[in-house]
Amino acid sequence: EPSAYVQLIKKINPQILISTAWATTDGFWHSENNYDYMRATIDLADFALSGNVDHFIGLGSSAELGNTSGFNSGKRAELKPTTEYGKSKAEAGLRISEIAKSYGKNFSWLRVFQAYGRHERESRLIPLVIQSLSNGKKFEIQDASKVLDWIHSEDVAGAIKFLLQKNVPDHFLDVGTS
Repeated sequence: EPSAYVQLIKKINPQILISTAWATTDGFWHSENNYDYMRATIDLADFALSGNVDHFIGLGSSAELGNTSGFNSGKRAELKPTTEYGKSKAEAGLRISEIAKSYGKNFSWLRVFQAYGRHERESRLIPLVIQSLSNGKKFEIQDASKVLDWIHSEDVAGAIKFLLQKNVPDHFLDVGTS
């Protein structure tokens, strides 16, 4: 909601704005609500970049690339999202990139791969493995052919810190893979 941030941004007058807002509750992969988050993120970026914000940073997702099994970050990956979440994230990043260019401002969209960390949902892989092993239970992997890279949430924060300290001209960065 613009009313939640317009006055605050005017009051604080930040030079950098980092947006992490998006819902990933049950059913989010195919929810049409993703497009509401997409529009809200684009509107936030447009408002911020039209003012004194010099650098807008948004968190994207590996879901923008679709099936990332065997992904090699040495090559530019093509956007092939297969979910509403991936499609709306990809569209948000592309649209904000154009907005930033139109204002002559900095923009970074970090496509985060399989982040994990404290307060992770119990249904995610890392907490499930920890819980099973802690309870002496057998853990079964449903699809052992799937290869995914993982990154701790503190390392994602480190990537953002690095980005703020260096001039990285590319708008789209893959974080947590290869």
